[in-house]
Amino acid sequence: MRGEREPRRFLLLTSDRAEPFDLLAGDPGAEPLVITKAAHAGRYREAAAVETVADLADVTAVRDAAARLVGDGLHAVAAANERAQLSAAFVRSYHGVRGMPFDTAVAFTRKDVMKRAIVAAGLPHVPFRAIGGLDRLPEAAKELGWPVVVKPAVGAGARDVVRLEEDTPPPESLARLPAPLVVERYAEIDRELHCDGVVHDGKVVFASVSQYFQRVLSVGNRFLGSFTLPEADPAAALTRSLHEAAVAALGMRAGVTHMEAFETGGELLFSEIACRPGGGGVVQAIRDRHGVDLWRAFVSTALGDDPAPRPADGGGVTGWIGLPGRNGVVREISDAAALAAVPGVTHLTMHHRPGQRVAARHSSVFYAGLALFRVDTPREAYGVQRELARRYVLETEPDTEPDTEPDTEPDTGPETERETGA
Repeated sequence: MRGEREPRRFLLLTSDRAEPFDLLAGDPGAEPLVITKAAHAGRYREAAAVETVADLADVTAVRDAAARLVGDGLHAVAAANERAQLSAAFVRSYHGVRGMPFDTAVAFTRKDVMKRAIVAAGLPHVPFRAIGGLDRLPEAAKELGWPVVVKPAVGAGARDVVRLEEDTPPPESLARLPAPLVVERYAEIDRELHCDGVVHDGKVVFASVSQYFQRVLSVGNRFLGSFTLPEADPAAALTRSLHEAAVAALGMRAGVTHMEAFETGGELLFSEIACRPGGGGVVQAIRDRHGVDLWRAFVSTALGDDPAPRPADGGGVTGWIGLPGRNGVVREISDAAALAAVPGVTHLTMHHRPGQRVAARHSSVFYAGLALFRVDTPREAYGVQRELARRYVLETEPDTEPDTEPDTEPDTGPETERETGA
């Protein structure tokens, strides 16, 4: 019809993170196009044109898939997953689309580049060294001082992140990684925090600070989660300031961030920052506390719109707790109603069910279920975590008929395990 505005074409790179797609599919002013893995394509085909790739981090494959989808008139490109950020930035530059350029995306996704920018900006950080392979590890660790934390320069979800002593051999998985490695001096952490923000026109227009229940170093952490900090906590203002400085140091003009920092010996240190919403239940907990939808802001900033967040402190402490999952065939798992009855829990979703075959690579967001809660104090938040751990039961046995093409690399572990809060 004459005078009607053509829908803005939005190319989304995603796997199972469907939140931004749902927002786009419900917006008559947007036309979503999706590049995803084959295992997730069915989730999007009814409402969008879809192309599949084996790996969202394969820049060439994503470029070619985008060429088959896009044609003319592309307005925005965004990646909902960490692995797809560089591919999205390359396609954005390749098609002349506004948004985060490739070099900025590199700074947000390669930890060695990121940390060098943080050092250059004079921000407090953990001493580190970037190495090209494990043959350089002894030299770097000797310079930093044992023990050390070793991680891939490109990665997410705490995968392949290990703490090593001088006499501890590194796992073979690190040797197989194609990316460089980052070696950090191990620090005894008093509190680990995350700051989740929205950036528009080069300014942080919203930021929320939360505290993890425990250190996110090992993907084997049980009942991982976080809760929003009371404004009276001095760490809230300090972390916001550190976040604002990190955004400036890395040159972000618009987008959504998830920064991690920690307190050690009375000092607040920068750890890492990503240019996408946090995983687990971070988005829901912030929405419950502040009324700000980070996925909606993610879509708005990608399109070049003003996200216009209107935060309103809902009071109390909101948070989330992941119920640990395990690979194999699920034989017994806690009843959702029993867990939802824990005082303070406002919503509980179970991802695993009896008889289900589970084959996934362990990460910090590998859960059998997710609980959201609201309480008055951080102390009560820890009480919710303890009570969920006490009630939760998961029993599995080996899967003798594994999927021929599991979506993620299966984790190896004890053949039969029982998880309880005991």
